[in-house]
Order: sequence, then C-alpha cells, then structure tokens
Amino acid sequence: MLKVGGGIQAILGGKADIYSQEINDILAHPDTMPKRTTTPAKVENKTEQKQEHQIATLDFAAPVNGKFIDLTKVADEVFSKKMMGEGFGVEPEDGNVYSPVTGTVESIFKTKHAIGIKTAEGLEVLLHLGLDTVELEGKPFTMHVKEDDQVTPDTLLATADVEQIKDAGKDPVVLTLITNTNDYVANAKNLVKSGDQVEVHHNVFEITTK
Repeated sequence: MLKVGGGIQAILGGKADIYSQEINDILAHPDTMPKRTTTPAKVENKTEQKQEHQIATLDFAAPVNGKFIDLTKVADEVFSKKMMGEGFGVEPEDGNVYSPVTGTVESIFKTKHAIGIKTAEGLEVLLHLGLDTVELEGKPFTMHVKEDDQVTPDTLLATADVEQIKDAGKDPVVLTLITNTNDYVANAKNLVKSGDQVEVHHNVFEITTK
C-alpha cells in the first residue's frame, strides 16, 4: 500500500497505468499517461494462459554501462521493497539505454521516463529512467523506438542526458523491473554483485519462470 496525500492506494499489478510510482506520477501530472491503455485479461483466460506457459530461465542484460545496484539498495522504497516486482538497477556512466530483453515495446510514457516491454514468455518489463524524473517532463530523454517495435539487447531504446538529470537534483539510476513478477517469476537472482561495473549486452540478472 502507498500513501497518496490523505488517502491510501493499493498496488494492483504490472500494467502501465497501475504502476505504483507511476500512479503517483500520474496523479501529480495527469498528462503523463502513456498513449496506450492495456485491457486486463479476462479471469477465465488466466488459468488457460498459465497452462500454456512453460518454465524457462531467462537472462537480462545490463541496459546501460555503469555500476550494478541490487534492487534493495535503490533509494526509493517503492522499488527497494519490490512493490513493483523483481529487478535491478544500474547507475549509468553514459546515457545510452539499451533493451535488457528481447520483446515488443508496449508503452512509452509521454514524459519519456519509462518504457514498457513485453517478452514472448509474457514478462512485462519496465525500464524506469531515473527517480522522480517524471517532473523533468521528458527534457533529458530522446526516444529511439516507438510502441510495437521489436527490440533485443542490441536495440538502443533511448538516450538520457545524465548530467542534466543530476543537475536537476534527480537520481539517474536506470531500473529494470518485472512488473508481473507475482504471475510469472518463481526465482530471481543477480549474476553480479552490487557495486560491480557492468557493460551493456552482458547478462547481469536471471529469473526462472513459474
């Protein structure tokens, strides 16, 4: 549960319009809602979908060059307490942001601070570029992909002006999150240690699906 103003809000799942921090962002900045809205799957189909789902081990590549950060060490409890699912962070050395997985771009926030990707296995992966960067209204970010594009770890998704983000008093950490962790992830583990230097295209995180 998250407190918003005088009320309480629940984190309900991994769709773009109900991300926990994104709800806070949207409440403060209603015009940042991504163009695409996702219709929840019908309840009767969920069991059928899981029956078709096969157990697999999937690796995630570092989306940026920089210092690997265990998710529990990220300076925002929404992420560090895994309210938005399993994942990891990288403190960027440069602004080139690549896809950590192979999949399809499902959503790009108007403020360009978040990109949603869905894999063939059904994982919903959120790339979150910095903390509280929604307030920068997209100025530090240049997108190189659009919704429905097919991407791989070789695909440059976006370019972030890291210095501009820092000058604005924001943390530029790039987060990779699996927002439907509860539905799909049985186990997750880091392949490197927190604080290690990592490079794009190199695997740093691994999950086993349910």
